[in-house]
Amino acid sequence: MEEISRRNFLKLAAAAVAVSSGIELSNTVANAHAAKVKLPPALDIKTLVKKAQAEGGEVVVYVGSADLGTLLADGFKKAYPWANPNLVVSSTGAIRTKILTEVNAKKGADVFSSAPSTPFIFIRAGAAAPVALPNDVNLKELRDPTGYRHPYAQNIMCIAQNPNLASYVPTDIFEFSKPQFKSQFAMDVPDNLGVSALFLASHRKAWGDKKWLQWLQGLDDNNILLTSSATSSYQAVLIGQRGLAAGTIADILSQPEGAPVKANWYTGAAPYIQAFMKTSYAANPYSADLFINWVTSIEGQKIIDSTNRTPSVDFAGAKNAVSKLVPKKFPIAPYSSISGYVFNPVPYTEIWHKYWPI
Repeated sequence: MEEISRRNFLKLAAAAVAVSSGIELSNTVANAHAAKVKLPPALDIKTLVKKAQAEGGEVVVYVGSADLGTLLADGFKKAYPWANPNLVVSSTGAIRTKILTEVNAKKGADVFSSAPSTPFIFIRAGAAAPVALPNDVNLKELRDPTGYRHPYAQNIMCIAQNPNLASYVPTDIFEFSKPQFKSQFAMDVPDNLGVSALFLASHRKAWGDKKWLQWLQGLDDNNILLTSSATSSYQAVLIGQRGLAAGTIADILSQPEGAPVKANWYTGAAPYIQAFMKTSYAANPYSADLFINWVTSIEGQKIIDSTNRTPSVDFAGAKNAVSKLVPKKFPIAPYSSISGYVFNPVPYTEIWHKYWPI
């Protein structure tokens, strides 16, 4: 990487300083928000079932993938034969648009899946409702004390590697800014607020702005291939367009036998938590609660595990549990490492646009 010029650095540093107070405020407000929310205690499961039955058992759920749509609907119906789950499959972006539109009409989904970067968008819009559930205790450190997010899966972040093209994968991601990685790396468009966004945001707090901006400049200098999704980045590595990519373990676990792509761990990987949220306008609020609670039961988590996703509950026998997949010397970073970004991505995306315009 060429040394970032003083002029360019000062320009970018000024932009960083201009929003840094907002980022610190985001961290503070996010923590304060969690502290001030006082939820009523969870209903016991018998009472919750009774109230859901009284509603008729209808529940409309927005999910981001067809396999989950089918498997979770079938599993919930098996657990509660009187229930009528309607799981609607849409992209992450489409779900966001639907929920932010429906909140004005006060009609639509009862439950929706939220990507890691979007929960506060829904909370600020008044589209999500907090609730304490019986199975929240199973979530341990992933439990959201505010009651808005109910994690059902983790998508463990890693570096996807094609050894035929890239023989060395650093465990310190700052090294990807060095010239030896020119035209080697792929990631999805940061404006997706998906895998690459978490990858790019994950070390800002630990590094400080000076080092972080140098890293971003180096990545840009290295001719990164931007793709439409994290799965597309994985596919770019699979077919040899790039040797390395910011990815997740799910794509690699799902690849056919003999595929060349390998997962590599790195220091400070951000937590990529997928969560169900209850809408503030749910027509069937108790059925919504029962569905979310069931997904975080062992039965629901077994279904998540069967799809090569990492369950949010690290239960005995889970083949894709964090404890099985992630080496102890590369623990997933705490949620606090990205809490400011999650609460308000805008100060981050404004800087990314200087390198990767929309």
